[in-house]
Amino acid sequence: MHLKWELADGYPEIGGPDLLRAAVEDALTILPREHLRQLAVITVEDEDPRGKALGIWRLDHRGAGIALYAQPHVRPLLGLPPPVRALALRLHFGYTLFHEVGHHVTRLLNKRAAPPRKAALVEQKIERWADDYAEKRLRKLVESWLRPGGPAAAPEGKQALSLALHALRLDGVVTLDAGTNSLQTPS
Repeated sequence: MHLKWELADGYPEIGGPDLLRAAVEDALTILPREHLRQLAVITVEDEDPRGKALGIWRLDHRGAGIALYAQPHVRPLLGLPPPVRALALRLHFGYTLFHEVGHHVTRLLNKRAAPPRKAALVEQKIERWADDYAEKRLRKLVESWLRPGGPAAAPEGKQALSLALHALRLDGVVTLDAGTNSLQTPS
């Protein structure tokens, strides 16, 4: 699997493209290597040419690939304080990458999709599987950040993480227990 960066924007509003690179690389460490099998490339671009997506999984003559689009991840977070924005961006990028890898696992590796008799229902099911996959991986990512030396290990990091989860409306997926500073899985 190859990481390909096709960014025209220098992203000065977030301190440069290094934060984007760290977000993708951090998320990749959470993924089982076998889930990346047969994935030829992950490309990070500025915008979706159709203007709709945060990311997309595709299978074509070049093989399986994922495109992540930076601007739709960055734009909504610009009003957040820098420490919260940095974690929110990493969460946002991570969730999108996990979702697209969920499509890869579902459609290519596990082939869970049913024949397209009722295409709309099949698509709904595939999206739900991708979301479930993303949520599980996101919890693992946050757990890794809470370990000693992680970006959310210190109290101010936990507070920034909690605010980032809330800003992205992911606090229903991952919740920090204020009393124990540990992760709770919402029921």
